[in-house]
Amino acid sequence: MDIWQAFERTAEAYPFKEAIVEGDSRLTYAELRALVERCAAGLQGAGIGPGGRLALIADTSLRHCVVTLACQALHAMSVHVVPRLKPVEMAVFLNDAQPGLVLGTVELPDVEVAAVRLDDDASWSRLVRGERSPQLPAADEQALSNMMYTSGTTGQPKGVPLTHRQTYERVLAGTVHTGVGSRDRVLGAMPLFHQMGMIGNFMLAMVVGATYYPVARMLPAAVLELIERERLTAFFGSPTHWAMLAGDPSLHKRDLTSFRKGAYAGAAMRLDQLEFWNQRLDSELIHVYGTSETMWTLINPDTRTRPEITGRPGLHHWLRVAETGVRDPKALVSDGEEGELIVKAAGPGASDECFAAYWRNPESFAESVIDGWYFTGDSARRDASGDYTITGRIKNIIRTGAEWVHPEEVERVLSAHPAVADVAVIGVPDPVWGETVSALVVPRMPVTDAEIEQFCRDHPQLAAYKRPRRIALVETIPRNVSGKLIRSEAVAIFETV
Repeated sequence: MDIWQAFERTAEAYPFKEAIVEGDSRLTYAELRALVERCAAGLQGAGIGPGGRLALIADTSLRHCVVTLACQALHAMSVHVVPRLKPVEMAVFLNDAQPGLVLGTVELPDVEVAAVRLDDDASWSRLVRGERSPQLPAADEQALSNMMYTSGTTGQPKGVPLTHRQTYERVLAGTVHTGVGSRDRVLGAMPLFHQMGMIGNFMLAMVVGATYYPVARMLPAAVLELIERERLTAFFGSPTHWAMLAGDPSLHKRDLTSFRKGAYAGAAMRLDQLEFWNQRLDSELIHVYGTSETMWTLINPDTRTRPEITGRPGLHHWLRVAETGVRDPKALVSDGEEGELIVKAAGPGASDECFAAYWRNPESFAESVIDGWYFTGDSARRDASGDYTITGRIKNIIRTGAEWVHPEEVERVLSAHPAVADVAVIGVPDPVWGETVSALVVPRMPVTDAEIEQFCRDHPQLAAYKRPRRIALVETIPRNVSGKLIRSEAVAIFETV
């Protein structure tokens, strides 16, 4: 089963059901299918066909969705690039992916490839004005479907191409873990250049027959109004998205009783935020841990009663905890001990969700996948009952003197301070200690760094060597769309204070 074949089955089963709603446009599945096929014909006329590549550097929109589905129909790989990058940064991705066509809604780089403005009405009309394409390729689950790049907050991003089979397996796993079905109305506020947005919200909705509501910008008041007006039921986003909704003054005036299926991934959620939403939704947010390479890797559906764990292996995933730094999938640690989380990604027993290569980068793949096991780079421990807890990013461990400090452990303590709205802990280079534990703090009320320091001194669960030696009070913390810290920008802040 490939993605286009799955969408066709849905369109046949629910021809008059609303598929995508954006503003005044309310397309049924039959109407959407016809529009996608016309778009596919237009793309064929522009030279995009089976085995080709098309890059989308665009905000989430109905047109973005249509082009993505058209690529699935043509078996052309859609390459999704963050539109907030600067043109010179976009050029790096385009030179790597080498698409035959670029469609965008932002200023595009000067590269030798044809480009079309997706937000230009005349250009769009020309693209979709043709007849339905009579020459769509036969179903092929091994054809490449889509590619996104790893978030790259600490290093060079890598392309993760997925076949139709891998994408379809991720969609099916999403229906199992989130419970989203044909009666749901899905909020599309997570961007389509992210796995959560593309597969966890959009493609999942299209395969199960749900209604999808694309949102170009995360404006909390407008999104809350949309949830209430359209009686939206489901959303898979980052902790940042959930925090933005929780912090909007209009929240308490909105009727969100329909909004009952929620999930988050990309980073840990603050306990106060998690408790708030678990009470507000009268249901439990599902915590998903995954990577671009593996997606639904750990699932915690019990965040109300067990918020401290990350979860258990997702559908068909096989996990282990290996000794850190050894790079040997047979060198495992015992339950309760910390090590590196590894996921079976190739060979017998591997989940079909898992990636099979980095785009034109076999060296990185060989470094990451050893004897069929993908080394995630995340430290974790497993308890005797089978629950896993991610304890941090191995590369992000702060090495201060002879001690190692997990930033997440310090962040949990600081988050408990009533004046702290957001926090990020990093290691800042130091000529004596190697690194010093340093904290960026966004205050929600007036507070001094001395008061925060005293709070850390008095906290019973924070050893002296783990206390932040430098604290910077800031308005915002640099994060990507997944809520992950952009570490280089965080370090740069301490260079100016």
